[in-house]
Amino acid sequence: MDSSLDFGQGSKINVESQNGNSTGVFFYDGGNTFTMDGGSIHVTSNSAGKATGIDTSRAEKTTLNLGDNTHIEINSGTERGSGLYFGKDTTLNANGLVIDVTTLDSANTVMIYGIQTGSNNHINLGEGSKITLYTPGGTAYGLTSGRGSQIAANNLTIDAPLLFPCHLKMFTDFPRLRIFNCQNSFSGLSGRLYISTAHTSL
Repeated sequence: MDSSLDFGQGSKINVESQNGNSTGVFFYDGGNTFTMDGGSIHVTSNSAGKATGIDTSRAEKTTLNLGDNTHIEINSGTERGSGLYFGKDTTLNANGLVIDVTTLDSANTVMIYGIQTGSNNHINLGEGSKITLYTPGGTAYGLTSGRGSQIAANNLTIDAPLLFPCHLKMFTDFPRLRIFNCQNSFSGLSGRLYISTAHTSL
């Protein structure tokens, strides 16, 4: 049976793991709706763990309504860290969404993600959303998009304040993806930042 989780206005979810992985909100099955307006999700894993804000990777047809100015903060270990990790047919509606993903591990094998979308996702980031990624030596993926997904945003900022010159790779084989007035500001300097938009349309 489908479920609806309504966290209302200004709710806070704080998750911390001292031994292993941690996730703020995880969906085991599909058809669910999650609502939060102006709230926050703060997830921290230990040095060897993985931290994820919202995970729908096993749940098809999940709808996330994150309202205005919701903040997702991730502090991950040596495993992957993700603000949002989506499975098939996930829908996201948000405005002014802020995602901060950090790992302090300097190994070049560490990967962190702002938003990982699955296939056939429908992503609307509204106006003024921002993704910030910090890794002193790994790889940062601001936005990755699965086949058949649709993404829309106005004045989206993806910021990678790193330690050495970063490298931006854009995959635009499917140019119908449109991020309107996207401002990609890279204020610092290290590792690699990727925005992958292959197989995506609007």
